[in-house]
Amino acid sequence: ALDCETLLLGLGAGSVHLAGTVPEARALIDTNFDLAILDWNLNGENTLAIADELRARNVPLLFVSGYAEIRQIAERFPEAQLIAKPYAVDVFSNACRRALDGRVRLLAELCGPAVHRDAALEDEGLAGTT
Repeated sequence: ALDCETLLLGLGAGSVHLAGTVPEARALIDTNFDLAILDWNLNGENTLAIADELRARNVPLLFVSGYAEIRQIAERFPEAQLIAKPYAVDVFSNACRRALDGRVRLLAELCGPAVHRDAALEDEGLAGTT
């Protein structure tokens, strides 16, 4: 989790909230997230219920897992980005960008053409990185 936090801050994230258990993740559920990065397993519990709640709030999802459940995640959350652990930094950063790009497309659909992709990426601290 700390490696993930360091990577996200290096990519320009303004803040990163970490949860090591499903109850800790539930406590953060009302936070206004731009992107949720979830491991399949948090201290022995899967995060599917958390992902369901975040998806209902239109929060882009990135699953990071070292488990064989990647197929199950892909079937249940086809819109989510998936990467397997261990991952390379470029794989992680590209997956974050793709997830946020999906969010930018959603915002553009909701708000009309006034939302420009580069401006939204700049707001995310990721301008010029695609």
